[in-house]
Amino acid sequence: MALGYEYGDMVCMDIAGQVLDVPICAEYNDVDIGALVLRVVTSVNNGNNEVIASVSGGDLATWLGIAKLSTFAEDPCYRWDFIEPYGEDNRHRADAEGEGRLS
Repeated sequence: MALGYEYGDMVCMDIAGQVLDVPICAEYNDVDIGALVLRVVTSVNNGNNEVIASVSGGDLATWLGIAKLSTFAEDPCYRWDFIEPYGEDNRHRADAEGEGRLS
């Protein structure tokens, strides 16, 4: 894997002001339900590896407390209402050294 990481390694991340130790995994079931995970997947667009911060059996925005999940009977059936100062235009970025930030 690029940058010398291996599956099972822990990565320290700062997301939305929360400092978290997160394992690098291939599958969601590599961690307990409700646990934060960095999944390495192959992009369908270009074949490169991508890293996805996620929650096994949940959603990251709600888990971090930056959004509230609302459900509806009609399509699209759900949406996230982001809490200020966060919004739909915020994206998590990580530089090559692994320093994460919301921007």
